[in-house]
Amino acid sequence: MGVGIGFPECGRIFTPYPLYLMMLILFLSFLEIEFIAILKDMKKTTLILIWLCFLKLIILPAGLFFSLK
Repeated sequence: MGVGIGFPECGRIFTPYPLYLMMLILFLSFLEIEFIAILKDMKKTTLILIWLCFLKLIILPAGLFFSLK
């Protein structure tokens, strides 16, 4: 995500693919998933999920903000 914002020319090869990626996301969103199974997996990986959320929501935006100034 940060590379695409900081260096947009690196992502030019992916310009024809957003439609296909959106179709894949729509397909995956219609798959039936048991809510209990999600909760069980979240209990196993809570620390990893918290770290990834912190990285994506705090560290990457702050790093991009201060690197582009």
